Amino acid sequence: MITKTLKKLFIEKKIPAAERDKLFVIADETGVMYAEAIGMDVRVQCGDGDEAIYVAVKKHKDRA
Repeated sequence: MITKTLKKLFIEKKIPAAERDKLFVIADETGVMYAEAIGMDVRVQCGDGDEAIYVAVKKHKDRA
């Protein structure tokens, strides 16, 4: 399996360094599960018949 750091992915997506710490990231003990502007890690994606939860993230107007 090929893995990349978030830093490398942010660079590939041309996300400025000053903006990266403002992005939403979800991680568990294994690593990053989701990063805003990047997407979801394959290891946590659901397949047919899998149970799932829905997580909605909404930026607060004062913190946009």
